[in-house]
Amino acid sequence: MTDGSPSDLLAYRHAIPEIHRRHFGSIVACAAGPKAKDEALRELTDRVVRLDTLDAAAFSGFFKWVSASVAVGSSSAGLEGRVTLPPPPAEVQLVL
Repeated sequence: MTDGSPSDLLAYRHAIPEIHRRHFGSIVACAAGPKAKDEALRELTDRVVRLDTLDAAAFSGFFKWVSASVAVGSSSAGLEGRVTLPPPPAEVQLVL
């Protein structure tokens, strides 16, 4: 969860290949806030969401969705192909 603007873009881009080598089950990046940027996040993962509304209901819905997504990813660990995530709550927009 970030505003999408790395404080050190060079270090961020240098870290991305190392993160990919670690074979995480799923990386979900969240651009949080109405002015958040998603361009740098899309360099890290194709699973980028926007959370423009920063109220308690939006945060709660986002973390419930992430928890469900992690559960799906964990149960699919070691399987070939992409893991299908559950649909996000209405407050969360997928960035395609």
